[in-house]
Amino acid sequence: MERLGRLGDAETSYKKAFESNQKSFMACYFIACLKARQNITTEAIEWLDKAFSKGFADFNRISRNHDFDNMRG
Repeated sequence: MERLGRLGDAETSYKKAFESNQKSFMACYFIACLKARQNITTEAIEWLDKAFSKGFADFNRISRNHDFDNMRG
């Protein structure tokens, strides 16, 4: 969906995945990616924080992910 430019649909799907499994750090991470791509940095950071609190720890993945380029200094 993301590749087809349907970010809103992708976000809805990821949020449903998160709601059905509150431990899903990947759903949080993917929502953070979507928010970063939309240049909604505050929400991207909030979703990254949720991902970290759920157990996400792949910092290399974040550093390689171009979705976050607009948030880098």
